[in-house]
Amino acid sequence: MAARICGIIVAAAIACGAGWWTWSQSCEQYGLCYPACRAASNGVESWKRLTPVIRQSEQISAAASPGSECLALLDKVRTEYPGKDVVIDTVNMAGARKPASHHRYDCTFQIREPIFYLDRNAECAVVAP
Repeated sequence: MAARICGIIVAAAIACGAGWWTWSQSCEQYGLCYPACRAASNGVESWKRLTPVIRQSEQISAAASPGSECLALLDKVRTEYPGKDVVIDTVNMAGARKPASHHRYDCTFQIREPIFYLDRNAECAVVAP
């Protein structure tokens, strides 16, 4: 009786060991070894709009192009929001619209943040310290 129980335990251990070996072989092949997370390498699923940012240009000549001033500000805003999509949304004259030799402009920037696909990825694996 004891030999029979011992044999069943050994058979179960061998079967479970083979199952674990099979799982470990296919988990790499099908990408099942890692938890799911939203990583950049999974690709962009959608874009989340953040609150628009308004920056005021320096005072420029009324004959100058307000667009060029906003383009200069665009580079600064992009450095403030790395990894985000930043574009010029609107350009408006700041303050009262009266004849003057110099004006300031309000440049509104639309900022979008990528939302990545949720998928299993090696980047999701947590490395213990």
